Amino acid sequence: MFKFLYDISGFNRSLTADMPIEKTAKIEKGQIVKISLGKVVNASPGSYLGVANETHTGKHDPFNPRSNGEFINVIISPRAIYSTKPPVLEFMMEGLSETTALSPTFPSYNNTDFIGGYLILLSKGNTSTNKDNIGSVREITDFVKNTLTLTLTAGGKIGVGDKYAFLPPIGFKKLEMDTACANIRLTDTTTAEFTVTGHDLKNGELHVMCRNNLLS
Repeated sequence: MFKFLYDISGFNRSLTADMPIEKTAKIEKGQIVKISLGKVVNASPGSYLGVANETHTGKHDPFNPRSNGEFINVIISPRAIYSTKPPVLEFMMEGLSETTALSPTFPSYNNTDFIGGYLILLSKGNTSTNKDNIGSVREITDFVKNTLTLTLTAGGKIGVGDKYAFLPPIGFKKLEMDTACANIRLTDTTTAEFTVTGHDLKNGELHVMCRNNLLS
């Protein structure tokens, strides 16, 4: 899900608007939304409208008449910066940082794409001997495309099944929306949809901006 932080112009309040929605549409607060046939949807080709600023269940709710109403409030600031969860990577081989041993499959990247990014340990595999504590942060200092290997700052030996939050470096642009329009994932396409604008290492979150905005 996406949480508004500030507008890149310097404003700390979001620009919102009520937008038309089908009465039966199901959208959660924090989901990226688009416009399809004049109505707000959460999964459709095309440019992003913004982020849902309320939940719309599509069912009658006596305490929230908008839940199956005609409009949904959307953050439509074209230059908004959002906080969101980063992609999660699982290492499938012990002691290695080869991207061929990652799940999901690592797309093809350039040597300099990841320098300045971070891995944050989320959990350890059942047989892992990794001595790092959960929440430990390791910076990515190099990536060699020919061997598909990451170089990390000093830390424990990565174990099979260890899961890390992956925070790409500031300026990284090869990110796209998942099918639920709730989180982002890695991509190697030239039509990537987000730019990394910052990191929150304490809370394990990425700061991003939508590049493909309907109103920009």
